[in-house]
Amino acid sequence: MRFNKTIILILLSSVALLDARSQSGTASNSKGFGVRFRSVQVEAGTLVFVNTISAACDLDLVDIGSGFTAGIRGGVQHASKRSFTVGGGGTMLGSPYTDIDLLFRLSSSDGGLAEDILVGYTRHHGTAQPPQTYQASGKFKFGGEVRWLLFKPVGGLFVGVNSTIGGATKPVTVLVVGIVIGLGW
Repeated sequence: MRFNKTIILILLSSVALLDARSQSGTASNSKGFGVRFRSVQVEAGTLVFVNTISAACDLDLVDIGSGFTAGIRGGVQHASKRSFTVGGGGTMLGSPYTDIDLLFRLSSSDGGLAEDILVGYTRHHGTAQPPQTYQASGKFKFGGEVRWLLFKPVGGLFVGVNSTIGGATKPVTVLVVGIVIGLGW
């Protein structure tokens, strides 16, 4: 329930930012400081034993030039990791989990290809021992994404990897390939 409310809040905030940007007429491609909307996206990915879905909003704070920008990403990622054993598998300890992120983002885009390097704070919510209990902890998160925007500016394919360390739970690394749908870029 909380996960759904967070996604709705991110999407509504992003729509408000898009509307404010389009009405102000001050969107600029010049280098320098200034808060500019970059994108809002929903991603769904999988790779072997990991499934993820996430929603995020990216804001640019600095246009470095030559297609590079620095900014922030706020978002939510929900993941489920499965184990494989002979005779059947199941979810891994600590899975499924939800991360609420506030990340610094360094981005590059060239035509239909966009890359992000991400580092920052995540509030990691996951299951813990004994089963059916819930555990939350603050963690350091880092990773990256490469998006091939087949249908710019609406969406395409992505490859993403991220790791979380610290807090009360074990380190978690996720590598996924999937689809991205969004506005901006």
